[in-house]
Amino acid sequence: MIRANTDRKWLPLYEALASGVRLHILELLAGQPMNVKELASALGLSSAIVTMHTKKLEKGGLIHTQLVRRGGGTHKICSLAVSRV
Repeated sequence: MIRANTDRKWLPLYEALASGVRLHILELLAGQPMNVKELASALGLSSAIVTMHTKKLEKGGLIHTQLVRRGGGTHKICSLAVSRV
């Protein structure tokens, strides 16, 4: 669980939470880890845009990402890093 306050060190967290798209990504990841292409498809956005959003979520400490080799390619798998904020 993250407990934040008004200290400036929490700005990345607040920025991560300040987007409807990023909140939707968190909702999707609450169900299961997903790769960027799966998230992009579910959101109706490009993989490049979703990658930008996942970077902000990761910087805010809300998700983890890892590269996984699967099916002859490399996938960026996203999962929640916290259970509550």
